[in-house]
Amino acid sequence: MGRELCHLGVYHKDLYTGNVLQVQATGIQGPCSPLNKKWYNYRFIDLEDVTIMETNEEYIMDQVEGRLNEIANCANFDMD
Repeated sequence: MGRELCHLGVYHKDLYTGNVLQVQATGIQGPCSPLNKKWYNYRFIDLEDVTIMETNEEYIMDQVEGRLNEIANCANFDMD
């Protein structure tokens, strides 16, 4: 999930576990990812610190990878 956001140019400057919500499975799912057609069980919130950047995915991933790993390790989130 994190790499996909980076691919889209989304740079979330306030990533931490409090800004990730788990979605409860219900009979109705939201739209799946437009890039890999996968439905994620988590949502990033607190998006006022998001910037859409016109740069390559690897640059953004370098900026957020540590925080994504912390989130994944704290709560068993699958951020890929």
